[in-house]
Amino acid sequence: MPSFHFRTILVVEDNDADVSLLALGLSEGEVAGELLIARDGGDAMVVADEIDSGSWPCPDLIVLDLNLPKFSGLQVLERLRASPRCGGTPVVVLSTAALLGERREATRLGANLVLQKPMTLEGLSGIAAEIRTLLLSAT
Repeated sequence: MPSFHFRTILVVEDNDADVSLLALGLSEGEVAGELLIARDGGDAMVVADEIDSGSWPCPDLIVLDLNLPKFSGLQVLERLRASPRCGGTPVVVLSTAALLGERREATRLGANLVLQKPMTLEGLSGIAAEIRTLLLSAT
């Protein structure tokens, strides 16, 4: 399978350990790029505003947790999809939330992929493989 290298991947995640595991899993799964981290929903909203004002470039990929402080991942997803500059950017939702309703809502709001957050590096490498499959089908 081909590797994907992006300029930037926006990761919206409040857990530092999950950010580190995700970075390693993406690298192991040959999905790479500079990670821009938004530590909570409020930071993600600020990033979206900065993107829309032209101060920040639109990321090539967004990885979003659902359970965030300040604004929920669903609120962030809705804001990102409303962005005139990056509303079409692929969004992968990773969450420990097992609630089917939240996962369905994320899909309804435009997430390209909604996945249960794995707790191991091997599981995150599998997530990277699913991201590669998503990106291949979009090209």
